[in-house]
Amino acid sequence: MLSLIIPCYNEEGAIEDIVKRCDAVLRDEDEIIVVNDGSTDGTSEILNNMNIERLRVVSHKKNTGNGASIMTGLSNARGEWIATIDADEFEKLMVEDLEIRHFGNSVLRNELMQKVQKEIALASLKGK
Repeated sequence: MLSLIIPCYNEEGAIEDIVKRCDAVLRDEDEIIVVNDGSTDGTSEILNNMNIERLRVVSHKKNTGNGASIMTGLSNARGEWIATIDADEFEKLMVEDLEIRHFGNSVLRNELMQKVQKEIALASLKGK
């Protein structure tokens, strides 16, 4: 199973399109996790009105940045594999040729991502 994490902030013009495009190419068992990073435009309403079964939306009350959004998505992921894509980058990909498993370095096993997340947390504690 793949968990696709899409961090977004004020993407009302792009979020519906990217979620629908990703939904069209994912396998049935895969999931889409959109992390709405405190958007102040219509992004929340668009996401709340989307009727895609595999879509899960996690929202931050305020903007915390792309890295924090990815970490939030990771902590909510159920998949063995993790992929990330920015809400405004999907148009750069050729949908006809898209193999969701080939997002380059953005695809990692979930257990590896969790290990990296723990190491980052430990390093930040040691640095204080």
